[in-house]
Amino acid sequence: MSVEYYIFDPNGNVTALVTGGAAKPGYTDISKRIMADNPGVEQVGFVDFSNKAVNLNMAGDEFCGNAAMSAAALNYRLLGKSGVLKQTVLVSPLNAAVEVTVRGEGDEFFCESVMPFPDKISEYSFTAGGREYKFPIVHLSGITHIIADNSLSPAYAQSVIKALAKDLAVPALGIMLFDRAPGRLVPLVYVAAVDTVFFEKCCSSGTCAVAALLDSYEKTVITQPGGAVLARVQDNGIYVSLSLKFIKHCIKE
Repeated sequence: MSVEYYIFDPNGNVTALVTGGAAKPGYTDISKRIMADNPGVEQVGFVDFSNKAVNLNMAGDEFCGNAAMSAAALNYRLLGKSGVLKQTVLVSPLNAAVEVTVRGEGDEFFCESVMPFPDKISEYSFTAGGREYKFPIVHLSGITHIIADNSLSPAYAQSVIKALAKDLAVPALGIMLFDRAPGRLVPLVYVAAVDTVFFEKCCSSGTCAVAALLDSYEKTVITQPGGAVLARVQDNGIYVSLSLKFIKHCIKE
């Protein structure tokens, strides 16, 4: 069976989107094949454009804001649109609706998404390297983010993220290493179902979590390894904006 997919680059968080209605039991195997063929790909989603909405399922059933924006950009590209297109991306099985506005020119796209508010924000304590940490934790539908500061080293974060996800019983966990003064974010993300851990160059759901914690109605620039992401909290959701690029179209036999 051939697999058709498209690769996008949202600020370095390279994402593959599979079209053609692949069956859910095959998601993990297809995802592994694509990532083996394309080492830069950090996550794989499965898209369906059979109705007016854009339907997205991630391989690990996690929520991914960058994949939602990439799916909207792909639909824009396949429709041959120009100018501005507003779309609804339905992220299943989470029943999360992300409103995405896309403006494109050639292989370059600018996307602004309206993401749902967190289910809750609380605090979480854990021990790493013999030291106890206590950080805010933001629970989004489909992914949970710990908002850490620079007292937690990237190495320790990487060493404990799987155990913390198990302790929290969540399908996907991010440790957002956030330096508030310069607004600099280093995202670390683990997705249990596909067993991937990446220091991502850009994480939109992590940006959403940080914005929710800051609760600022002013536009906030959050600098990540792949570039700047804009975020602001509004009454109808959390707005996250970034640029992304179309990389290539593949058909794997």
